[in-house]
Amino acid sequence: MPTHWILIPIIASGLLASPLQAATIQSLGIAPNNPLPGDVVTAHFQVDGTTPIGAAGVWINGIQQCQALPENSYYSCAFSVPHGGRFTYELRFRDTNDVLTASTQQALSGGLRIVKFQPEIVQVGRSAIIFAKLDYFHPAAVPQPQGQIQISSLDGTHSCTIQLPQQTHCQILFARSGRYQLRAQYSGDASYPALTSVVSEIPVAN
Repeated sequence: MPTHWILIPIIASGLLASPLQAATIQSLGIAPNNPLPGDVVTAHFQVDGTTPIGAAGVWINGIQQCQALPENSYYSCAFSVPHGGRFTYELRFRDTNDVLTASTQQALSGGLRIVKFQPEIVQVGRSAIIFAKLDYFHPAAVPQPQGQIQISSLDGTHSCTIQLPQQTHCQILFARSGRYQLRAQYSGDASYPALTSVVSEIPVAN
């Protein structure tokens, strides 16, 4: 009588385990938002996947800026903003198998403020010279900001325009006395973001 064999597949636990999932980096942004050049910011990011956690950090132009410290799958890393406008930084993660995962991010840096008035107390019927400044640092690789800075009173009665990059100030003629609240607004261009300053007050006397 012939012998019949019944084949039953047996899977040993761990012997046929799926390969480790490749790590991915998810940027959680930088803080504070819209920093000035030279400010220290903290990049926050998360590493997803089952790859064992290894070294991570932030790199700019191929130079490591900081080494990130892990907390579970979350990382934070503090570095100095290199210049104004849009700047690029790279998040890098290297697992215990020396496999590199990277993610390139962009952020914005800069600020706008009304610097001063001339004269400090303006007379009715005379022009006030108003200086505004974009707080950007310009390395050779970054173009000068283009566009306009509009200075205007909050009540909409007075305004003047600074044309960049040639001008640093503009003039407003005040017809009535009082204390005027002024604000500067930058239109932005291809390299720099649109910005709005905090409000400054200018006194106008009879």
